Amino acid sequence: MKKNIEIDNKAIGQKIREEREKFKLSREEFAEILGLSDYYIRQLERGKRQMSLPVLVKVANCLHLSLDYLIFDKTAYDAYEGNKDTELTHLLNK
Repeated sequence: MKKNIEIDNKAIGQKIREEREKFKLSREEFAEILGLSDYYIRQLERGKRQMSLPVLVKVANCLHLSLDYLIFDKTAYDAYEGNKDTELTHLLNK
C-alpha cells in the first residue's frame, strides 16, 4: 500500500530561515556557501519553490540538520519511538 507524502514547502522554508538565522548567516552568505542565488534561497524560505534532492541535502548539511527533521519536523528516531508503542500494543492484543 502506497502512502502519499505531503511536502510542506512553506514549513521547510521557515525551518531553513530559522536555522540560517541561528548561524547568523545572511541570505546572501548562505546562498554563496551553497552555490545558489539569493533569489532562489528567498523563494525556498518563502515556500515558493520545491528543492531538488541534491539541494535539500546541501542545505541540511550546511545547517547540520537531518533530512527527516527538515522535511517532516521529526527525526526517524522520534517516528520510531512514536510507532513502537502502537506496534507493541497491537502484538500484545493478538
